[in-house]
Amino acid sequence: MDQEDKKFEWQGEKDLVSGKSTVSRRHLIGGLGLAALSLLALPPLAHTSPVEAMSGPAGGAYVVQSDGADGGAELIQLLQNLPAGGVVIVPFGTQLVCSSTVVISSPVVLVGYGAALQAGHTQQNVLSIQSDDVFVYGLKVAGNPLQANENAVSVAAGKGRITLEHVTTAGCLIGVSSARRAHHLKLEGCVLNSSVHGAVLRLPEHSTVDGCTVNDHPGSGATGIRIQGEEKTVTAITTSSSSVTSAGHQLRAGDKIRFYAEGTVVLPDEIKLDTVYYAAGTIGADQFQLSAYPGGPPLTWTGQNLSGSGSCRHRSVQPGKKIVRASVLLQHGTALLQQGRIRPVRGSLPERNAQLG
Repeated sequence: MDQEDKKFEWQGEKDLVSGKSTVSRRHLIGGLGLAALSLLALPPLAHTSPVEAMSGPAGGAYVVQSDGADGGAELIQLLQNLPAGGVVIVPFGTQLVCSSTVVISSPVVLVGYGAALQAGHTQQNVLSIQSDDVFVYGLKVAGNPLQANENAVSVAAGKGRITLEHVTTAGCLIGVSSARRAHHLKLEGCVLNSSVHGAVLRLPEHSTVDGCTVNDHPGSGATGIRIQGEEKTVTAITTSSSSVTSAGHQLRAGDKIRFYAEGTVVLPDEIKLDTVYYAAGTIGADQFQLSAYPGGPPLTWTGQNLSGSGSCRHRSVQPGKKIVRASVLLQHGTALLQQGRIRPVRGSLPERNAQLG
């Protein structure tokens, strides 16, 4: 049995395409051209309008039948109404133009080998994944040629078990962007063309970047694959409760953070800038306490509250290695991903492989 015939397990060992416990990966990705669609091990393709497709059975497969702006509208409508576990196929050679962000909000498979999805708008994202258990295969996702969108593909905070395989991005500032704590994200065999970063992954968990090529802009301060924390504004540091106020901070107990300030901001004497602290004690939606070491007691402080003019921010620090495997070919860029951190590289990189632990 070769590599392609190995079983592809999906969503707790239940495949989204066939409903079986496992399905040959070749059944899903082999022969995706129009001439080979009949060979796919999928339920019968529904040659119906998007409206008729909305009432199709869960796990059914539907083909986008239009091109251009009409096809873009059809894809948006299908994804809005497709039952969880459904499959959408964009035929080979199809060029879709979408008037708004394409949103995936339920577990689906989107197959588009040899097809392109282009933004006809100036919104932040071209394709936005807002659900767990999503598989996108072979699609080219491109920004608006008149005004670059920020992200070709974005993944919402906390979403997981998302695979982008043989996906190509182009015409955006960032190829793939994931918000805080997206987990089990797989970028496999992707070509990430971008104006700045091939991918920006914010506090990712248990994710892989495997066999990808990054073509970012050599003069834009690009970093290829960027792993970073997330900054939030601090609005108060209160002595009486020994707490920090930061709206929607999303911190968990034990998260590492640092404080930064601009202007004439004054912090309590016990809190130092650019020093690692840990979220601890009572953690609410907008407030948290600090400890000096993981699992330590909450710190207390005396003296002044946060005062002065300017701004104060806290930045989440990547807590150890969260990229479990990565291999990246950098065509340009100024840094390589290494064990969940960025290692700067000097000079031009016409070709360079990084096998990362």
